[in-house]
Amino acid sequence: MISERDIKRASRLILRLQLRFPNSFAAFKSDTEMMDLMAEEWAMDLQSLSDEDMLRGLDKVRTSGSTFCPSLPEYIAMCKPEKRVGAHALDALPPPVKVVSDEQAEKNIGILKKMMSGVGRV
Repeated sequence: MISERDIKRASRLILRLQLRFPNSFAAFKSDTEMMDLMAEEWAMDLQSLSDEDMLRGLDKVRTSGSTFCPSLPEYIAMCKPEKRVGAHALDALPPPVKVVSDEQAEKNIGILKKMMSGVGRV
C-alpha cells in the first residue's frame, strides 16, 4: 500500500527533475492527472529508499552533467551508496599483475618461503 507520504516524496522528486530537465516533462506537464499517476507509480518503486538515499540520487543527478532526465531505474541506481573498500572506490581493484620470467618467479618464491619461515630477512 502506498502512503500519502510516499506519493508526496515522489511528487517532490518529479518536480525537482522537471526543474532540472524541463524538456523531459514538456509533453504532459500541464496534465495533472498524468502527473498524479506518475507520482503514484514512482512512489511504489521509491518506497524502499530512505530520504538520505533520495538525496544521494539527486546529488548524483545534479553532478552527472547529463542533459537528459534519468529513468526511474537509473535514478534508483544513483541512490545506492557506492561500495568502497578503504579510502577510495579504486582501492577495491586488484593490484596490477607484473609478468616475470620463470627464473625470477622461482627466486621470488624462495624469498617468500624464507620470510614466512622466519629464517631470513630481505
